[in-house]
Amino acid sequence: MASSRFSGDYSHNKGSGINGQNPPGTRNFNVPQIFATGLGDPFPGKYNTNTNFEMLADIETGGAAVTVENDFGAFQFRSISAYRKTEG
Repeated sequence: MASSRFSGDYSHNKGSGINGQNPPGTRNFNVPQIFATGLGDPFPGKYNTNTNFEMLADIETGGAAVTVENDFGAFQFRSISAYRKTEG
């Protein structure tokens, strides 16, 4: 029996930017090195964010995936292909 499945998504975010806090133990490459090394914490509190500049964002992203399956009795064939693109 043969089957195929297709999925896709698209998102366009434009606005005042994305402001967030990384999980503990990870680095944030958008702040100066002094903050990434733990010598200063730009995000006081557990969920707070502190910025003194306007963050602007225009991010467009999308992708598609297709899975094709076929059962030949003695063996099964499965092909999985995907594509993703992000601009911004």
